Amino acid sequence: MLKLTLQSLFLSLFFSCCGFGSLAVVQAKISPALTQQLSSSELYQQGFRDFEARQYRQAIASFLELLAVEPNNFQAYNMVGMSFGGLEEYPAALAAFERAIALNQEYAYAYYNRGYVYNQ
Repeated sequence: MLKLTLQSLFLSLFFSCCGFGSLAVVQAKISPALTQQLSSSELYQQGFRDFEARQYRQAIASFLELLAVEPNNFQAYNMVGMSFGGLEEYPAALAAFERAIALNQEYAYAYYNRGYVYNQ
């Protein structure tokens, strides 16, 4: 129960610092029909396609939908960070990379991406 509360607190702080509003606002914006239709893998793939197309806000939305279902998905946090980096919103990118690292301390991509953002 405490872990869930800490995850909810982190997500709430993350969403508000990134300009998305509160967690409740983000959850209200997520289409329940879309979330029910797409698997976690499909949400990740959709976010990655949006990222590759430089549709960073859409990519962030897809990855946040995934994180609402799988809050410990370190790869999704890394992609959120990369998407915010694409928007040059570096504080939000750093927060996402830090969360990815906290979830998996062996995930080298998050360290590399965090270093890249620090260099900007």
